[in-house]
Parts: sequence; structure tokens; C-alpha cells
Amino acid sequence: MLYQHNCPSCGCSNTVKKGRTYYGKARAKCKKCGCQFVLIRQYPPLSSEQKQRIELLLAEQISLEGICRVLEIKAHQLYAEIPSDWAASVRQAADIELVCLKCEADELCGAARAELCSVQS
Repeated sequence: MLYQHNCPSCGCSNTVKKGRTYYGKARAKCKKCGCQFVLIRQYPPLSSEQKQRIELLLAEQISLEGICRVLEIKAHQLYAEIPSDWAASVRQAADIELVCLKCEADELCGAARAELCSVQS
């Protein structure tokens, strides 16, 4: 179990106890930003190494379920780390890749035609 005494939102340590959740877990409230959070976290926060690996795996276009299996984390932890502009950047990268493949195919066709013409002559 991981006890969290600092606010997860702003990092402030000035917190007060705020009763219990429906499930009986102790709750706290930050005096600075007003954020309420559970003192005993069920899942530990992701390390910076795990966050870097998530970025690399997203760049490689690995499935989200696959990333969860590799890093042994829950889906909700992964979804919290995915940047909001991730989908747009993936689409843009896919468009660039398609253009590059079309250029390579055109070059190969041109080279094959030139070779065919030289064989026929």
C-alpha cells in the first residue's frame, strides 16, 4: 500500500483529513487547490522510466492492450498518461509514411521500366 500525503494535483503537503469514501478508505483535501484524494493509493504512480517507455511504445504504434501487458499496468493508468494530441500526431505520421511509400513505389516502377527497356533493346 502506498500512503500519499502530498496533493496529486499541485504537490502541496498542506492537507487535512476529509472523512472516508463509500468503500471506507481515508480521504484528504488539499488546502491550497481544494483537490480531494484518497490517502492510500491502490496503484502506485508511474515512474518516469515507465512514462518514457509508454511514449516509445505509442510512437511504435503498439496496441494499448499490448502496452498494458508489457508494462504490467492497468488501462486507466495508461489512459491518464496518453497526451490529448496523440491521435492527431499518429494520423499525421501515418500520412507521411503513406506519401513516402508512394514515392518509393514510383521510383521502383521507374527503375523496372528502365531495366525492361534496356533488356528489350
